[in-house]
Amino acid sequence: MMARMRNLSLRVKLTTALVVVAILPLLLLSKLFFMTSEGALKESTLAQLSMGAEYKVGEIHLLMETLKTNTTDFASDGFIKNELRAISKKSHSADELNYHLRKNKLPIQSDLMFIDVVNKHGLVIASSLDSRIGHDISEQLYFQRGLAHSYVAELNQHNALQPIGIVAAPILSNDRAQLPLGVLVNHYRMNKIQALLSGQLLFNLGAKAEHRILSASESIYMLTLEGKGITTSENTLIEAHQPFYFETYPINQVRNFKRESKGVWRNHRGIAVLGVAIITEIDGLKFILLAEQEIEQAFQLINTLKYQFYLLLTCTVVVIIILSLLLAYFIVKPLKTVINSLDVVASGEFDVGITDINQRDELGSLIDKFNNMARELKKIKAASDDKNQQLLELSVRDHLTGLFNHRHLIEYGETRMLEANRSGMMLGLLMIDIDHFKQVNDTHGHPCGDFVITEVAALLIENLRSVDIIARYGGEEFAVIMPNATVDNAKFVADKICQKVSEHKINYEGKQFDITVSIGIAVQHESENKIMEIIKRADQALYQSKGNGRNQVSLDLSLCHKKESVA
Repeated sequence: MMARMRNLSLRVKLTTALVVVAILPLLLLSKLFFMTSEGALKESTLAQLSMGAEYKVGEIHLLMETLKTNTTDFASDGFIKNELRAISKKSHSADELNYHLRKNKLPIQSDLMFIDVVNKHGLVIASSLDSRIGHDISEQLYFQRGLAHSYVAELNQHNALQPIGIVAAPILSNDRAQLPLGVLVNHYRMNKIQALLSGQLLFNLGAKAEHRILSASESIYMLTLEGKGITTSENTLIEAHQPFYFETYPINQVRNFKRESKGVWRNHRGIAVLGVAIITEIDGLKFILLAEQEIEQAFQLINTLKYQFYLLLTCTVVVIIILSLLLAYFIVKPLKTVINSLDVVASGEFDVGITDINQRDELGSLIDKFNNMARELKKIKAASDDKNQQLLELSVRDHLTGLFNHRHLIEYGETRMLEANRSGMMLGLLMIDIDHFKQVNDTHGHPCGDFVITEVAALLIENLRSVDIIARYGGEEFAVIMPNATVDNAKFVADKICQKVSEHKINYEGKQFDITVSIGIAVQHESENKIMEIIKRADQALYQSKGNGRNQVSLDLSLCHKKESVA
């Protein structure tokens, strides 16, 4: 029986199992459905919270613009302007203006606490609140900004966590110049913001969108950028008469990175919520609008369905376990062999083959494919190693001349310096520069300049020792590292190069001309262990050659002094 089943196709084995557990596909689809539904509900809820928060921000903007408009209207009152001008000239007392503010302006708006009239020097000269008269507010930002245009200041708080807002507007002269005479400042109770956040204000005004009234699991908070509470849609916090302060994820994102947030986090009570945090600025009023909804409430229906699903899944799993024991012998054992072999391949070892599984079904075909794959991967790895070696060679070569590039010269030079220090041998370095190379480019063109560089590179290769390393240092400049070279050796080679280059005729597109090079020589000092130190001295010697007329070789000045001291 076992031998007969071993020869059956994998499809027959799986079909037999699925017939017994036909419910399994339905359960898998149900699981997928719940996962998709939960993700979609999460995105939908976040989108709704985001849209709701944007609505609230817009409503707060509209409220502030309304207050700015009202304040500007007050500031345009001709009586206020005339009285301000008269009081500023000390030809009139502020009594009539105070009375006007209390009787004619203050009752217009129920949320208005008191009104200040400030001269252009920042002194409150009239107010609906007598205790305010004489206050100097010249240092206040809302006064300074209010001289130029209407301005909303940062909110303060009084009892019951109800915010107090300050709106300033310039009092301008009636003439064409429109010069500021002072500032009119309205101090508002901003308790309407709390009603705006809960949606109750618009609903009370007759708005038909009842969904704007928040559910019990939804909350909106208006916070400072540091996380301090300004107001909230939660009546429990308002009624507690206690300030609140948040240290949750979205607040830390705003505080540390000035970044808005949207996603899942734990709120100030430690409850998992879906939330959106928006950063808003209205003149001097900067705040975070934080909208949150408890995940448990948002997913209540799905959670109920998931409970029923998991109950059914448990029963199904029992059946699957029984069937799995039957299928394990035919499927799991070969698969484990394949998995273990894959681990070997993943470690980089491709000399692997599965020979102990003798099946003629789909698993047998899979094992054959795996063995073929291992052989092909071995070939690919060998080809990849060759390609990497080629790429490594390209990374250290100059694309124009085929010489080593600047980076490889530095790396090679550091290694050679350490070797020279250990062996007590000297390391020489030549810096070679093509004379008047810019003139070649300007006269014959940049392609000709590239040709000249390759010609000089070829001459250098011909006239250097096999142990010397030559690199294109940059542009028309070359550098040569000469291991185990004395000053005389380096000087001899440099003179030879100068001569060979000057004797060489450049033939380019029917044009013939001469070129020369200037060379600077430096030799490693006993105390030196950085290649850049030798390059710097060789470069100085090169500039000496150029300064002395070019087409010549110059020694590093320290070498010249050493020779003089020996003499």
